[in-house]
Amino acid sequence: MEARYEKVRYGDVARSCAVLIAAGVDTTGNRQVLGTSVKLIEDEVHWRSFQRELKEQGFYGVKLFISDAYEGLKAVIFICNKMLGNMFPV
Repeated sequence: MEARYEKVRYGDVARSCAVLIAAGVDTTGNRQVLGTSVKLIEDEVHWRSFQRELKEQGFYGVKLFISDAYEGLKAVIFICNKMLGNMFPV
């Protein structure tokens, strides 16, 4: 999981927004984008919502989780570990 900032039109102005990205590798070794979400900021509440959306889409069986050390995302990984049925094991 990663976030990158892109210019997005928001109303009448272009703002820098966080694009949350989840990528994975399937059983054949091919990398795939699993989901994206655009938010005004990269914050814990947005990561939590994004992970919940992935769970609702049926993603399971995560064996490894790689990301930067962003505090909001790290906190959500630990919180969601139990809340989402060990979707992201630690």
